Amino acid sequence: MEIENPFILTSYESPAYFCDRAAEAKRLQTAFRARRNITLIAQRKIGKTGLIKHVFYQMNRSKQAVCLYVDIMRTQNLEDFVNVLAKAIIGKLDSKPVAVIKKILELLSSFRPQISYDALTSEPDVTLTLSNDKDTVLSLDKIFEYLKEQSRTKMVIVAIDEFQQILEYPEKNVEAHLRTFIQHLTNVKFIFSGSMKHLMIKMFHEANRPFYQSTEWMSLDKIDAGVYLSFIKAHFEKAKRKIREEDIKYMIEWTRNHTYYVQALCSELYETHEKIITRDIIHHAMHELLLKNENIYFSYRNLLTSQQWNLLEALAKEDGVKNILAQSFLRKHKLSATSSVKTTLKALVDREMIVQDDDGTYHVYDVFFSRWLERL
Repeated sequence: MEIENPFILTSYESPAYFCDRAAEAKRLQTAFRARRNITLIAQRKIGKTGLIKHVFYQMNRSKQAVCLYVDIMRTQNLEDFVNVLAKAIIGKLDSKPVAVIKKILELLSSFRPQISYDALTSEPDVTLTLSNDKDTVLSLDKIFEYLKEQSRTKMVIVAIDEFQQILEYPEKNVEAHLRTFIQHLTNVKFIFSGSMKHLMIKMFHEANRPFYQSTEWMSLDKIDAGVYLSFIKAHFEKAKRKIREEDIKYMIEWTRNHTYYVQALCSELYETHEKIITRDIIHHAMHELLLKNENIYFSYRNLLTSQQWNLLEALAKEDGVKNILAQSFLRKHKLSATSSVKTTLKALVDREMIVQDDDGTYHVYDVFFSRWLERL
């Protein structure tokens, strides 16, 4: 189905609107055929969820497996996790609605399941009432029991997005409980994806953790700039609109080739309906994008200390810094003592306002916020 604007920001439509990731998609599919679980790491908004849904789209169409996606970003505890997991899994693996309800009631009757139906798909939506930690763990056991039963005749792949969120739960031994249940599922494979690399490394690479070396590790990098250029140009040309390659390169550089920000800028340009995209039109689109978010950026100023704000502004004006504690950098931007900057840096990294690239360069995480800070 054709859509009005091909530069999608929030969902996955089809391969026609998905740029590249052929090697990464092939690697995921190979791992699943070999019955391996995957840990997928990437910065936020770089395209990991899109990649997962792209692979799931292909595997569902070819009927290689039943693929299920679970986002746990907003969960605060194990009970939230269980309910999100139940909604994403239970009922999605059965073909007979009556059998589904019977199975749900048999499995989860002690947890008083409330069952409603999606108006569009007619699939059951399950909510559990859990009274204590024991109930929660038992219900989790039942959900994995359901997965095990359903996977006897078909391979099932479950993606749990923002998996590092389980470290924030107040309950103890969450990792151990999940590892215990998961390791007994022979025909169910998992993608554990996360955006906070240091936390995911802790979970999967520290010898004393339950998930230690239990998965294949995969990092998602930026899309090749040349491939992205061809993708962008093709979509503008398909709409009979002209844009120069050198201008596309300029846009990719300005957005640091970060998937979400490239898509957002291209989407903004596409909405202009101009037949010939000039550099002036591109600059206007950039300005409009920053202006749309300006109130948010000003609110950051009230939420941060002056030292934190000054460090963000300095990083933005330098467009990234490798040695953030170098005296030349601190003096140039009139930043405080090294020890103070070190503390400030840690706070901003923890809040995901600063990110360190693989080459060691520190950047303001939000590219548009960074470009806005540059103009101050």
